[in-house]
Amino acid sequence: MCKCNRSVFGVNILLTIVSAAYPLLLLWNLYTPLPYLGLLPWVMALLWGVRARILKNASKFDRTLAGIMALFFIVTASAESVNAMYWYPVLMNGLMLSLFAGSLFSRQSLIERLARLRTPDLPTHAISYTKRVTQVWCVVFIFNIILASAFILTRQYTYWAIFSAGVSYVIIVLVMSVEWLIRQRVIKEHYGTVK
Repeated sequence: MCKCNRSVFGVNILLTIVSAAYPLLLLWNLYTPLPYLGLLPWVMALLWGVRARILKNASKFDRTLAGIMALFFIVTASAESVNAMYWYPVLMNGLMLSLFAGSLFSRQSLIERLARLRTPDLPTHAISYTKRVTQVWCVVFIFNIILASAFILTRQYTYWAIFSAGVSYVIIVLVMSVEWLIRQRVIKEHYGTVK
């Protein structure tokens, strides 16, 4: 693994850990104020900024996403509004929704592009399958946006933290697992064996 790939991997791991932990920190702060919680947006801005900087060969979307997230956290930190961080999952899901939904109006859906990395000559049934999978992910992102927003707007921060730090990740893993099982069945139906 080259130094650049190790750097991206390391930043991604840190972002994942901090992104999963910060809802719990915000929840903890509601009951026992944390003195250094104001540093959290700066840490997130730094991680996203480093990610944007080291993603030189990544897609335009990846670089733009990292830049938007860094800017969001810089503004949040500068305004000293930790409460704005509640909107982080909504923003992330909104950006992912725009990526997936936008790809449905292009020549190839996002999932089709990913599938073509492994199988460049996708048959017609596989193309329609990848489009359906892309649509399913759009529904998942919309669901996450609606639920997280509802918890924020109704000030149900405990439910927001449980959802943002755990349930939303469980939903993503479940969707990925079910899709993988369905894909294996589809491959077996069309090819007789699972590749």
